Amino acid sequence: MDLPTAAPYFFVPPAWEDAEARAMLNGSSQSDYRNAVQRTAARLGSSSPWNVQTIADTLHAENKVVGVKPARYMTTLRHAMSGVKVRILLVFCTTSNRHPTQNGPSIAEMMDVLGAERTIARLGEADNSCHSWFPS
Repeated sequence: MDLPTAAPYFFVPPAWEDAEARAMLNGSSQSDYRNAVQRTAARLGSSSPWNVQTIADTLHAENKVVGVKPARYMTTLRHAMSGVKVRILLVFCTTSNRHPTQNGPSIAEMMDVLGAERTIARLGEADNSCHSWFPS
């Protein structure tokens, strides 16, 4: 019941223009962004079967080819797919130690849920729109 509020990107296109989405682009160039989303979309288009493991393997292989730091590559894809950062929570264990955990799907999980067609379309839309996100 909370999914539409917690993860609206599964139901509506990303809000690429809002402040959080724009902040995700700090340190990126338009050419690196476009290269990452174009190449990833092309490689995912030939990935089979469409599941989390295959997608994750494809993303890791493509990251090596694109040649940017993994965190920058994944942030680019997260921006293209959702327009929001992953949330980090502190989870308390029985030993009273704090352990940061991810609150939200990985990029591969997000892509798996959205499906191949919507994932590739969203990457294409981000590629077509990104000229307005970067300074001239």
